[in-house]
Amino acid sequence: MNLRADNPDPCTALRSLAAQGADLIAAQEMTGAASTCPTGLEYRTAAGTVGLWSRFPLSLSGPVDVGIGWKRALRAEVATPQGPVTVYAAHLASIRPGHSARRNASLARLARAATASRAERVLVLGDLNTAGTDRRMDAFDGFTDAQQQAGSGLGFTWPAAVPLVRLDHALGRGLRAVEAGVREVPGSDHRAVTASYTL
Repeated sequence: MNLRADNPDPCTALRSLAAQGADLIAAQEMTGAASTCPTGLEYRTAAGTVGLWSRFPLSLSGPVDVGIGWKRALRAEVATPQGPVTVYAAHLASIRPGHSARRNASLARLARAATASRAERVLVLGDLNTAGTDRRMDAFDGFTDAQQQAGSGLGFTWPAAVPLVRLDHALGRGLRAVEAGVREVPGSDHRAVTASYTL
């Protein structure tokens, strides 16, 4: 979920998802205030402007370098009751008409890290600033988009008021999405991606 950096109340956005039963929330454009939001989810970790809240214990957490120059991606292992899941949460470089090289490079770096993981179950969550139809998403070899696997409709996420494109994604390997959708969250200019998985 992209919180939007100037969101006046990021805690409300986070709590709105936690209140609907989320076990895991990945947030981007997180400010200092958001990092301490009480969500009801006991565990959390962060790297720069990206955060992860979890109902289950987190370990092996650390930043992932996507070549942007500051921390906008992280990796963590989530100890679910059904076994560990490795999660990559990221906010990739923005794309502008005629200026896609930086986004392309950050996408490639994230994809290399996720596909190289030896973990049995891997999730990639976040604002990838890339449409699901972009051929560069093929870099996530072996991963399935939750919306394509279990969603209905197009699942567009941006802009929140009248979504025209899906820039935010939940990609999984080694686990199957059984439900997927999007949800408005207070103060954000993106709709949040939601997904339920069976392990």
